[in-house]
Amino acid sequence: LFSAARKDYLSIPVLRFQALTLINLYTRQQEGDGEATSLDHWTEENVRNQLSEISSLAAQHISKSHDVWDLWAKWELELLEELNANADMEDEKEEAVTRIDEMFLARLRQPHSNYNATSELYSPFVSSYFPDTEYESRLVAATKARELPLKQLSWREGNPKRVREHLELRAQNGGFLEWKQYLAWEIGAKKPQRKFIVAVYERLLDCASRERWSALCAVQDSPSDETLSEALKVKAANLRDVWEEYLTYAQTGDSTELLNLARRATRALPESGTVWAIYMRAVEKATRPTDDMEQFEWEESIPDIYSRALQINLLQTSVEDFVAVTLTRASWSRRMCFVEEEGETVVDPDRMADVIQILEEGIATVRKVEGGDPKMRLEGFLSAFYLALPLPDNALEVLQSATKFYKTSSPAWLNYIDVLLSQNKIVEARRVFKDASQRKGLDPPEAVWDRWILFEYQFGTVEEVEKTLGVVKEFKKAEELRRKRAWEAYAREQAAAYASNGFTATTTTQVAPATATAVAATDGAEVAQMDVDAKADATTERTLKRKRSGDDVMDTSHTPKKSKHGDSATPAAVMQPKQPEPPKSEPETEKPALKRDRERTTVLVSKLPQTAVDDDLHKLFKDCGEIRELSIKKLPNELVATVEFKDHESIPGALTKDKKRVNGIEVAVSVGWESTLYITNFREGMDDAEMRTLFEKFGTILDVRWPSKRIKTTRRFCYVQYTTPAAAQEALTLNGVELEPGLKLTVLISDPTRKKVRTDAGARELRVTGVVKSVTKAELEKLFSPHGALKDVRLVPAVGNNQTAFIEYEAEESAERGLALNNHMLKGRRLAVTMADSRPGRAGAAPGAREETNSRSIRIKNVPNDTQEGILQQALEKIAPVVRVQLLGDRNEAIVELTSMADAGRVLLEHPTLSFNGSTLNLLEEGRSYSVASRGRGRGMRADRGGRGGRGGGSRAGLGMRSGPKSDVTMAEPTQSTSSTTGDRAPKKQDDFRKMLGL
Repeated sequence: LFSAARKDYLSIPVLRFQALTLINLYTRQQEGDGEATSLDHWTEENVRNQLSEISSLAAQHISKSHDVWDLWAKWELELLEELNANADMEDEKEEAVTRIDEMFLARLRQPHSNYNATSELYSPFVSSYFPDTEYESRLVAATKARELPLKQLSWREGNPKRVREHLELRAQNGGFLEWKQYLAWEIGAKKPQRKFIVAVYERLLDCASRERWSALCAVQDSPSDETLSEALKVKAANLRDVWEEYLTYAQTGDSTELLNLARRATRALPESGTVWAIYMRAVEKATRPTDDMEQFEWEESIPDIYSRALQINLLQTSVEDFVAVTLTRASWSRRMCFVEEEGETVVDPDRMADVIQILEEGIATVRKVEGGDPKMRLEGFLSAFYLALPLPDNALEVLQSATKFYKTSSPAWLNYIDVLLSQNKIVEARRVFKDASQRKGLDPPEAVWDRWILFEYQFGTVEEVEKTLGVVKEFKKAEELRRKRAWEAYAREQAAAYASNGFTATTTTQVAPATATAVAATDGAEVAQMDVDAKADATTERTLKRKRSGDDVMDTSHTPKKSKHGDSATPAAVMQPKQPEPPKSEPETEKPALKRDRERTTVLVSKLPQTAVDDDLHKLFKDCGEIRELSIKKLPNELVATVEFKDHESIPGALTKDKKRVNGIEVAVSVGWESTLYITNFREGMDDAEMRTLFEKFGTILDVRWPSKRIKTTRRFCYVQYTTPAAAQEALTLNGVELEPGLKLTVLISDPTRKKVRTDAGARELRVTGVVKSVTKAELEKLFSPHGALKDVRLVPAVGNNQTAFIEYEAEESAERGLALNNHMLKGRRLAVTMADSRPGRAGAAPGAREETNSRSIRIKNVPNDTQEGILQQALEKIAPVVRVQLLGDRNEAIVELTSMADAGRVLLEHPTLSFNGSTLNLLEEGRSYSVASRGRGRGMRADRGGRGGRGGGSRAGLGMRSGPKSDVTMAEPTQSTSSTTGDRAPKKQDDFRKMLGL
């Protein structure tokens, strides 16, 4: 029973329980009365061998293997003490001492977490059973034995540097994602250690299986809960992915190890055709006869494995799994069918019949499933096999039956035609072309039509060529008209949904309740986004007041300009006499500026040929409307483009280009937002790599966009864009999945028809100054919580004994009530409580705050052009706590504000350079000796610019004096006092930082 339990998964509790049971059986056997019993089997030698075996298995668990090994060591030492007490057993004692010494040294060579405990156990053993003259030499040898595994445990690698032992502990206290990250670290090491990779795979399997079991129990308790059912699907997919990846990795190792692992996998995942296929291929490779080695014998043959797989009746409902197993089984028989005898290839009739029977039964099984196999893999295999025999009529019969079942599949008709042409059946091929071209719903029809034209050029007369060209032209006109009508109907539905800024349309697709745009803002312009706690049924909130970004398109014919004196008037109105206006019953509101709406005006073009360029796409969409921006992105296995038009009225026409050809390759065109997900309510600290790992299983990811935290540090959401809408729809299965207890993930389609306006954070946030450094976050929460529910409390260090606090409430009314605490005495200081200004850089700073901020800030150079502030901050937070990051896009630089001068000094000492997205970033001290020019804005941070005479660029010259060049990058508010200057101060050197850190 224990042997069966430990075959499938690595479980320390099971192994420990088995060790205790073995020791108990031995004790009972020793206490027997001498009569023959079932306990006689548990002799000292048998128990020792069993304990050694399970301890070797437990060694894969770095942090818990001592739970098993310590039991074995204690048992051996107790036996040694009994021998030591018996003077007649001196030879047995000497043998036991040698064996236990080797056991300790072998343990010290194994990486494990409690080396100190093992050493403390070894030291008294040596002093008790070896001469005093050998004590020091043996302990030195033991120390050397553990040097390599200790080095392996503390190995630091990656960017940023990570320690193997820390990753192990983090994964053990985490979950599936943490183990995946640990595994990626092990596999991506410069010198991968197979023993560690295998150990992590085993731990990952254990974690994934436990999570699936927990999800299954939850579904059984609440079978009607769809969220739990979807969560179970995700956990099952995770377990399947791990097994398949593990088997793929094991193929690079020992064949016996792979066979045992694959057999385990078939027990754990009997519904996976991939697992069964790997197992059968492993058996074939291992048992294949060779000239220089004796043929290997395995417990199961490939036909036996195939029969066992089908008897379970779990593969027949999944086309992909069933086809994978059937193809593997048929390909093995095909290889055995053709035999070389005396220089000639002879067909084995039994094997031939076996191949045909397997494939015919497989085709019949697949066609019982709705939709069958659109790729027609089994039909293609069988027809090719018939042609190789050669039996062409049988091949044609197979492909003809495929055209009858897959009536609207262009590949089915073209495969049939290809075999007809290979047999020179021209007349029959022409008849099939005519039949296929008239099929309604043929997908895609252009493939058949184009091949028909080529066929007539090759085999037809001039009259037949011209007739075919005319017929196909009419077919194409009719198809384009049908598609146009379909897209016009779609456009009418969308127009109704977009009507009059009401956005009241509902959709059957699960959609995001609030997204202003799916594109992250750059150059300091923040696009209105949804906060993590936004709710779908929230009332429409007032518009966030912000400076217009470069993406805003102004309609100057309707938007009045303000004159210098604040009068709202256009230039024409200033020059012409004012005309009387009719009385108005209601005050006239200013018309909003026309804004760039990427979500409604962008299409996604996928499946592009690798040779595609911008001109190809301009030609494709030339009759759809004016293109504002076009971008082609090369992915590892695909070329994808985004095309943004001037207005959304161009979208219906652009969608008619779906399934058109670019450089001979059929492309897919879809609306951009349909493939974009809005994701929130995930774990704090989850980074870009984890997000991609979680969502890449559903399809190819085009981009992941993260918000900047310069305006608000609590923002926790992102956008994941796939290359196809189908992938985004499939990923919706993660919506509501509880990745961590009490934290259900929100995954929605980013549909602009459900967009709502984001509330100005300043209306709910208070700024509190006069806070002494001894005041804690908990004390502020206690003080301000009576006025309403708090969302966040932040403390920002200032100069001297000061802090600045930002208190954010859930509701505006609560923030207004919180203003009553203005002038409240807290720890001997009077608080100044005001409404916070949500625009960065507008809140006043205390005297000297600019210099203090610069002292704990660093400058990063060589930042890649397409860098997102959010992703850069994620990378930096792995080496030090970050307050916020500000990109200076036009200079390829960034300013990073850290929490303390000590952190800034440590980062500069330990990380003068940092690898980021393939580029090497240079980290420098931030100070006034660096010039800055950027359109970015940031609250609480200012990059000073040096000027003549040590004056900063932000200082104001006296009357009659010319001021120096002024920086337009705000890193902190200008101080009210000009007495503190740093322009003449030399930059800090490495020795200064060491001194500051006490090094």
